[in-house]
Amino acid sequence: NLKNQAVALSEPANNSYVNSMSTTFKWQELKNADSYLVQITSPSSVMSTQTSTSNSLNYSFSSQGTHTWKVLAQNATSITQPSATYTITVDTTKPLMPTLVSPATATTTTLNPIPLVWNTNSVGIYDKTDFCRIQISTDS
Repeated sequence: NLKNQAVALSEPANNSYVNSMSTTFKWQELKNADSYLVQITSPSSVMSTQTSTSNSLNYSFSSQGTHTWKVLAQNATSITQPSATYTITVDTTKPLMPTLVSPATATTTTLNPIPLVWNTNSVGIYDKTDFCRIQISTDS
């Protein structure tokens, strides 16, 4: 009887970010399970419910964004409780290149330290820049 059991999810970990539209979902096998129901949802709807006879499933997302997934195990006479629901964010958009605001190119300044200002050019949620690396050189 699987009724009081639940499947333990393995990969991708909860709150994962992936930069590919294709992902392999994995979970721990459950003794006496014949198959697994994998449900993948977006914030507004169920995107896919698929059956797998192994403890993994390859899936290709149709859109970027934050999605959730969960698994149930079943056999001929019973089905488990739903697993924990894990969140995965698919983000394949490269961030835009930052642009220097100041100081302007070929500017001479006596300020020390020199204030550096740049624009990250983010326009949407999937091109957001979380950090910038600054490199200073004595030649071009």
